Amino acid sequence: MTTISAIEAQIKIAEDNLSKLKTKLELARVSSLRDERTKLKWISNSDPETYRVAVVTKDGVLEVKRVTNGGGYCHDTTTCECVPCTEIRLSTRLGVPRPPWIARTPLLKTFFENEMAWRDSLPEGGSVAITLPPQISDKALNALCKRPLKATTDALRLKELEKRFPGAKMVLTTESMRVSVQYVYEDFYADESANHMIACECCYHPTMDFAGLGVIGKPQLSAEWRGRYIDLSHLF
Repeated sequence: MTTISAIEAQIKIAEDNLSKLKTKLELARVSSLRDERTKLKWISNSDPETYRVAVVTKDGVLEVKRVTNGGGYCHDTTTCECVPCTEIRLSTRLGVPRPPWIARTPLLKTFFENEMAWRDSLPEGGSVAITLPPQISDKALNALCKRPLKATTDALRLKELEKRFPGAKMVLTTESMRVSVQYVYEDFYADESANHMIACECCYHPTMDFAGLGVIGKPQLSAEWRGRYIDLSHLF
C-alpha cells in the first residue's frame, strides 16, 4: 500500500519537475528573442580552460570554439579537405614549415537550430555568460528608420525591413490584435513573384499582403530590436 510519505515524495518530485520545465520554457522564450551576433560562452565550473563559445546567427546558433582542458576541438588534418588542412598536410609531407597565414589548425564549428539545442549539448556543471552585440547609435538608428523602402509589395517590404534590422521581432497592430509577423517564401504558385508572403503567429496560412491580416490602409508595424521599440509605419 502506498504510504502518505511516498505520495508526498512523488508530489515533491512532480513540483520540482514542473518548476524546471517552467524555467526551461522561459529560457526558450528569452533565447528566441536574442539579437544576431549575441555571444554565448559556457565555462566549466571545475576547469576554466574547458569552455565553449557560440554566436547567435539569423538561422540559429553557431558554435565557433570548443576547448577542453585547454585544447581546442579542431579539424582532422589527415582527412579534412578544407584549404588550410590541405596546406598543413602538404607541408608535413614535404617537411617544410606551414604557410605563415596558417597560425594553427582550424577550429571545428558546429551549427545548432537554436540556443536551446546548443545548451542541451553542453556538459553538466557550468554556466553560460551572455554578451550582447554593440548597441547602435541614435544617429545610425535614425538613418535606418528614415531610409525609404525599395520593395513594391508588403511581403517584400517586410523582408527588406528584416534585413535592415537583423534579428528584430516585427509586430503588426490592428484594431483586433497585436501579433508577430515575418516574411516567408512559399512554393505555392508557378509565378514566383506570388510566393513572397507574410506569416502571422495567429494564422495557419500566410498571406500576400497586410490586407489579408485585416489591415485597412497603412499597416501599423513596429520592430522590437536591441531593446528598442521602433515604429516603422511611416515607411509604408
